[in-house]
Amino acid sequence: MPSGPTEVLSSLTLQVAFVLNAWYFALFFLAEFAIFIFKDYALPYRASDWSSEFALLWVFAVVEVIRIHFGTLVCGALCARVCVC
Repeated sequence: MPSGPTEVLSSLTLQVAFVLNAWYFALFFLAEFAIFIFKDYALPYRASDWSSEFALLWVFAVVEVIRIHFGTLVCGALCARVCVC
């Protein structure tokens, strides 16, 4: 048994939040894409509105994937050193 203070390198709560957020994002993106396809067929859309909404959907996807990547794989918040005394 170590006699000194123990260092915790990551937070279980933060890791669980990132995993659940990744699943939530995947389901949310699929639902948004399905709604996007439905709106394209069921509602009258101008080409400029359709293209801007399509671009925003993909920008959202790219930003969210980068955020989840840097939050989980890169040693950002998960490698914070906390002293448990």
